[in-house]
Amino acid sequence: MEIEISEKDVSKEEAITLFSPKNPTPIETIFLSNIDQAVTFPVETLFFFQLPQDMCSSTTMEIGNRVKRAVAEVLLVPYYFMAGRLIYNDITERLELLCNNQGVPFVSANSSLLLKDLGNISAPNPSFHHFVHKTGLYKSLAETALFTIQVTRFKCGGYVIGFSTNHCVLDGKSASEMFGNLASICRGEGTKHHHLY
Repeated sequence: MEIEISEKDVSKEEAITLFSPKNPTPIETIFLSNIDQAVTFPVETLFFFQLPQDMCSSTTMEIGNRVKRAVAEVLLVPYYFMAGRLIYNDITERLELLCNNQGVPFVSANSSLLLKDLGNISAPNPSFHHFVHKTGLYKSLAETALFTIQVTRFKCGGYVIGFSTNHCVLDGKSASEMFGNLASICRGEGTKHHHLY
């Protein structure tokens, strides 16, 4: 059975902006391939985490701060471009990625629900959009974040981390690697370097 989640079930704090501590100077622009030009849409990804039975719910109270520090202090060093924005180059008539360090919006939230109240979390549920931070409609391309993060803690101590990324900048293997690196940083293990052959 699919549960309908509403705004009253999720209490969000005001968004803060995380910046890359190592953005390149001068600001660089990254060329986007022809394929990337055609796939400039947001992709929402949710990761649900259940509290282990041997832990009390207070152990996840600081999960939002842990994720925030991991992104701001470590992840946005190699992934500095995720804090940039897409721009349209009138001369080349193409989209480009401007690495201007405009930032990554981050939101901490709490839910009055238990994780088990959500039912089958692997099944699509349109109301899960409440677990992903959206930067608002009708913003210009240059104002639209390429990467947003929302950490929502449930009443039981479980939590969900919701991401919105832009497909032209992060897709498939690269998204998997970035999420894996974030998890590794949160565990205190630093980034993992993968070699593609």
